[in-house]
Amino acid sequence: MIAGVDPDSITVLHNRMPQSQRKLAEAEAISRFGKPAPAGNWLLLTNQVAEAGLDISAPFVATDPAPVDTLVQRAGRCARWFRDGPVKGQFIVIDGPNKKGRGQLVAPYKPNPA
Repeated sequence: MIAGVDPDSITVLHNRMPQSQRKLAEAEAISRFGKPAPAGNWLLLTNQVAEAGLDISAPFVATDPAPVDTLVQRAGRCARWFRDGPVKGQFIVIDGPNKKGRGQLVAPYKPNPA
C-alpha cells in the first residue's frame, strides 16, 4: 500500500508473473497508458517488461540506476505523445541506498560486466 494512493489506481506488471495474470496486467497498462487512454491519475509499477514491449506513455517516470541503454529505453516511455495538450515529461533516476563500498554502483550491476 502506498500512502495516499487509491489501490485501484495501481497496475503492477512484472515479467515473471504467470502468463494469465501478466496478460491482464498488460491490458490494464495499455488501457491506462496507451494511445487511446484518457488522461488519469494512474500508477504503473513495472520492470523491464515495459521498456520496449509496450507502447505506453506517462508524464512522469522514475527508475532505479541502470546501464545507459536501459535508461534510454525507460526514458522513451516518458511523454511519448500528448493526450489533451502539451505535457512536460519528467524522468528521474532514484539513487539506491548504501552505495558506499560498491564502487558507487547499486546491485545487481557490476563495475566490470562480463
